[in-house]
Amino acid sequence: MNKKNVSGFTLIELLVVIAVIALLLAILVPTLSMAKEHAKRVICSSHLKSIGLALILYADANEGKLPQNDDSGHPYTAYRGDKDYALHPTGRTPMKLGWLYESGLIDVPQIFYCPSNRLDWLKYESYTQPGEWGTLPQDYNTINGSNNWVRSGYSYYPQSTEKDASRLPLVAEKHEKIDRNKTVVTDIIWNFDNLSHQVGNRPRGLNALFGDGHVNFSISPEAFDPALWGDTVRPGSVEFRTILNLLRP
Repeated sequence: MNKKNVSGFTLIELLVVIAVIALLLAILVPTLSMAKEHAKRVICSSHLKSIGLALILYADANEGKLPQNDDSGHPYTAYRGDKDYALHPTGRTPMKLGWLYESGLIDVPQIFYCPSNRLDWLKYESYTQPGEWGTLPQDYNTINGSNNWVRSGYSYYPQSTEKDASRLPLVAEKHEKIDRNKTVVTDIIWNFDNLSHQVGNRPRGLNALFGDGHVNFSISPEAFDPALWGDTVRPGSVEFRTILNLLRP
């Protein structure tokens, strides 16, 4: 009987195919990650533009005043219900960007969050149980059964044309006092490794709303000097304010 020829991959051919597939994956995966992150950055930019418009409308309706910012150490706070803050008739006090939701200028709370946020305590989903967003207490990060904060996913720190003794901008209390070339709202500034917009675990920059209303992805090298960041950048600190001051349109 004649033997039939049996065709198939040799070991070398199989190894070559595997190597080619691995090479293609090595090329495609970073590209796909960059495309995904770019899409999130566009959404984030849209959120910041919406916040910028709402801030203008809020100021117009409140004699030029911006949402109250009496607690610069917590620029991400939207609602508080602890201690004196619980004295508000609702049991929770709106703060900063929370006033835009409270006044109905922004009625979709997801707008207060960057889709690239990396820290759970700054994500929308962390503040929707047991009640809807904006209610207190929430189950997330519970201590003795309750969490009396609702945090947003952006840092609200409108920089003023007026400066302190160290030449750093003060917080603007009125819209007319905002420095048009400085930031008003930015991605969360906490530590370098947890910056929102990353590709391959490498931070790319900060999305920021500037005083003139435009949004820019700022990559100013001086703002990302490791000496400013350390392990954690405490909001309201000199380092925090310096980073904001160095971000360029």
